[in-house]
Amino acid sequence: MASQQSSGNSQAGNRYYQYFHQRTGNARHGTNHPASPFSKVVVYLTPVNFQVVVPPVKPHPKLIQKNIAFEPAVLPITVHTTVDIINEDHFYHNVFSLSPLARFDIGRRPTGYVYPQQFDKVGVVQVFCDIHSNMTAYILVLDTPFYTKPDSTGNYMLKNLPDGEYQIHFYSPDTEQKILSLTLSGSESKMLNEKLN
Repeated sequence: MASQQSSGNSQAGNRYYQYFHQRTGNARHGTNHPASPFSKVVVYLTPVNFQVVVPPVKPHPKLIQKNIAFEPAVLPITVHTTVDIINEDHFYHNVFSLSPLARFDIGRRPTGYVYPQQFDKVGVVQVFCDIHSNMTAYILVLDTPFYTKPDSTGNYMLKNLPDGEYQIHFYSPDTEQKILSLTLSGSESKMLNEKLN
């Protein structure tokens, strides 16, 4: 019985290695090439000196398989949010994750199939397709409601921010995460409107 468990773990590890180290394929087989250098960036603020209620996102955000790629390539959500995984291609996909934060395998699903998956742990969940190994996406599960994605020129805006001290995070799966300190007070606390370089 122990040897069977060990074998199963080994197979899962090999499967993870195969997909985690897979380079993006060419355009003919579908890619997650961003439309702009900022399309895979998420900006989010975590409060330092106060707590905040973090509700799940409603309605359910969508992770779509289309043109043999995931859309979006990076999906930010709050913890306990359910994501609808939807196949919009005219063939089967088999979406799965081996992340310890959210391990799942939805099996082969046809066009139009909607699979709801809840994410209850904070962190980054990398998602793959078992049929198309060049497909990958990242679900960024956050414990803060203060997050956004910049537009194609790098502009981003966060509104209705309470006074206080924050850490501001710049996340992208392609670069090392950058974290800065930030204090907002008075009129500054209404909005953070900046541009990435």
